[in-house]
Amino acid sequence: MSTSDPVLARILARLHDPDDTVRSLAVAALADIATDDEVPLFVTALQDESAAVRARAAQVLADYLNASSIVALHRALSDPIAAVRFAAAQSLSELKDPIFATQLLDYLGSASGFAKAGLLRALRELRAEAAAHPATLALQENDADVRREAIGVLGYLKFATALPALSALAISDPDRVVRKAAVGSLVMGRESVAIPALIQALTDEDWEVREEAAIVLGKLRAIQSVPALLQVLEDAYWQVRVKAVRSLGLIGASDAVAALLVVARAPLSNLRKEAATALGLIGDLAALQVLQHLLDDEDADVRKSARTALEQIKHRCP
Repeated sequence: MSTSDPVLARILARLHDPDDTVRSLAVAALADIATDDEVPLFVTALQDESAAVRARAAQVLADYLNASSIVALHRALSDPIAAVRFAAAQSLSELKDPIFATQLLDYLGSASGFAKAGLLRALRELRAEAAAHPATLALQENDADVRREAIGVLGYLKFATALPALSALAISDPDRVVRKAAVGSLVMGRESVAIPALIQALTDEDWEVREEAAIVLGKLRAIQSVPALLQVLEDAYWQVRVKAVRSLGLIGASDAVAALLVVARAPLSNLRKEAATALGLIGDLAALQVLQHLLDDEDADVRKSARTALEQIKHRCP
């Protein structure tokens, strides 16, 4: 690297300033003009005594990912300061070239805690098939963050072999975020093992897990889930009810028409809108009167959904 450029020379001098704020700003300034030749400076800054400087360096390295910077970011995953660890994990998640997967997998074998979670997060983006086995093993880790990131890897890979384990986590993991992630991952499989777990997740104690289960059942067009989704129309959270209504429409559940006609008159406009959309997808003539009524709804989105639904039904049943 050349120091003949006066701007670069001033920045390099500030990297050694006794004030950590000046050093942090110098790292940011260097990032604006740096080339690959300056990467070692950022790697060195990752060992600075100031956590602010280390975190800034970890952020900057997202734009300079190579074998050496990945080594440094891997070490930073074990930094004593959370902000530095999170910055390193975020930068590693920017990896796009699968060629680095082997390097990350080598680190994964001896990693634990946040470091393992960060590596799994990076591997998720790379979609490396070799990560499927260690990610499946990581589903049994005590650390909830590790389990969550392992679920992400398996979901991105659409690794159907893990469906039984993911189904078990969806209904029994003690961490609600892990349960939600596991429920979301079940969208990759139509195997019978996934649907019962999703139906059971509709009664989870956490409303976001129930909401996610309702969404996935709709995406899977799981006709066997209609009775359970109908019960969800009484959920205490309107967000869950909205997703159940939407899924009943996607499934084309003719058995749900009567219940959806009731929902179409709900006080909440989001529910009326989704009910109108669902009735249009199902295409039952019994919905015509209610949909006509919704054409005069006070909410513009409800009126639009009702018009679209009427056109769908009339097209299907001229």
